[in-house]
Amino acid sequence: MLAGVRLRPAKRMKEIPPSSTLKVLNLAKELERQGKDIVHMEVGEPDFDTPAHIKRAAEEALARGMTKYTPSAGLPELREAIAEHLVTKGISTDAKNVIVTPGAKHAIFCALAATLDPGDEVIIPSPCWTYEAMVRIVGGKPVFIESKQSDEFKVKKTFSPSLILPSITIFGSYPTRFTIVWCTKENT
Repeated sequence: MLAGVRLRPAKRMKEIPPSSTLKVLNLAKELERQGKDIVHMEVGEPDFDTPAHIKRAAEEALARGMTKYTPSAGLPELREAIAEHLVTKGISTDAKNVIVTPGAKHAIFCALAATLDPGDEVIIPSPCWTYEAMVRIVGGKPVFIESKQSDEFKVKKTFSPSLILPSITIFGSYPTRFTIVWCTKENT
């Protein structure tokens, strides 16, 4: 209760599955409590301490007073450095086209929220990471397509053409990458 008002989740939250990532993390933590040696591969955190040079840089930034809000797209200097780094990877872009987010999940969620309309289908290769909840929360409909280890988890063009509607987003997660592609019957 908040000042006599009962807060309740939106009805759409009933459609959101629990986080499989956190489910696996909780299981791993329980196994650790039982004395098992666990290598964590569920939440994307490294199993080593933050390197000393990064800690020093953070301390120096704090000492310089860098404790205020940053622009929502990220610090301009960081965005410029990222754009310059992308050139070394064969990707030419300007800093104005770079957005810094607090993580991949946030970036993916923002992309979905900005591009999906209620009922749009999202083709998700499976096995997959926790895309389903993000698709559902913005009103999209997840459509899972099996990908196989024998194919290096790449989706082969064997799914039903009936899945291609006027506005479908296709997700792919190949270690550390995601892709959003708009498909129509004309371009498949």
